[in-house]
Amino acid sequence: MKSLKRFLSLALCIITVGCFSSCLNGNDSSSSSSSSDSSAATAKKLTEEEWETTFDFLCATNNITLDMSCCRMDNNLNPMYSFKHLTKIADGDKYYVHSYENLEYTNDGVKKGETQEEYVGKIDGVDYYYTKERSTGKWQRTEYPLGMTYLLDTTGIEIWVDAYDEMTYNEETGVYRLENKVVKTDDTIPYKMYYMEVEFRDGRIYRIEHEADVVKGDTVGMDVVWKLDGRSRTISLYYDYGTTEITLPEIE
Repeated sequence: MKSLKRFLSLALCIITVGCFSSCLNGNDSSSSSSSSDSSAATAKKLTEEEWETTFDFLCATNNITLDMSCCRMDNNLNPMYSFKHLTKIADGDKYYVHSYENLEYTNDGVKKGETQEEYVGKIDGVDYYYTKERSTGKWQRTEYPLGMTYLLDTTGIEIWVDAYDEMTYNEETGVYRLENKVVKTDDTIPYKMYYMEVEFRDGRIYRIEHEADVVKGDTVGMDVVWKLDGRSRTISLYYDYGTTEITLPEIE
């Protein structure tokens, strides 16, 4: 598996897919955000081999779009902030992230944050990072030392690949669902996945949604002390397999 660090690692380790509007309304419900276009959903239950193959394909593709919404909640399940990312990978050598909505909860209500766009692109074998200068609005480019290899990594996807036997399949909606799973890792403390859903369309992963504990690490001397720090709820939609396009900004 060689793709999509931001797509999968970020969704798993920080936020995981949850209903954006539910967070805005302070709704603690973990009800399904089932697709409105049920006719496009996979109609039959996948075998375990087919399940693994779809995740392998998701990780192997170098051309895809991810639309992700996340709500971050405190230990009392009060919404803290929410954000949405539109992320694209094209041809394995271009990477685009558009934070097209960023909301922060304050005592005065909801404050809208800034919209940001970022690119990473490979030119003549060199990876570059593109950002827009705030004062002039012009694009600037610098070398990106981490490289595309860092962005195209799948650390953390195993939890979904290995969840097949624990999933309950709904024949009417075509949605797989798992509830109240305790996740144990070698690096941090155990945390709870309150629910997780996976939906397929045309034999490919279309939606991954879940709500989970957030694990936070604080450095104390030479050690890292881990603790649970609220929850996150995230919805990730995957589409435009093989047709995603990115045009890098022109540098003046």
